Amino acid sequence: MNGNPRIIEALNDLLSAELTSIAQYVVQAEMFQSWGYKKLYKTYMEIAKSSMQHAEKHIERIIFLEGKVTGIKFKEMEIGENPEEILRNSIEDEESVAKLYNNAIKICEELGDNGTKTMLESILKEEEQHINAIKTLMHQIKEMGLQTFLSTQTE
Repeated sequence: MNGNPRIIEALNDLLSAELTSIAQYVVQAEMFQSWGYKKLYKTYMEIAKSSMQHAEKHIERIIFLEGKVTGIKFKEMEIGENPEEILRNSIEDEESVAKLYNNAIKICEELGDNGTKTMLESILKEEEQHINAIKTLMHQIKEMGLQTFLSTQTE
């Protein structure tokens, strides 16, 4: 199936964002692991794996649309230097990725590509779950205080 170049470009942009997210989450997860925050490590590795699945779906769709995979470019990563900063940066990253998904969905609507649109809407829901999960952690910090919150993340 010959896909529209605008859709293929949007998929490649999303692929770049997801590949960057994978790298960022793995680095952040390893930082949490080195600090002894096993629960945060596990949460971040799960999000990285989810992002990997998203990247795979983008590659599959680009190939299905007979496009060229060009989205293997990393964007600038915002890692953070402490747990709170990492969480804040993660929310910002996820929200910017969600905007990319919404824009790509609009392009698919304009061009009548419902297959790609449906796929992107499904992934967007997962991105929103990531945002919610990280915001929940930030809310817990606010309610408990940083030190108490971190003490709950060691096992």
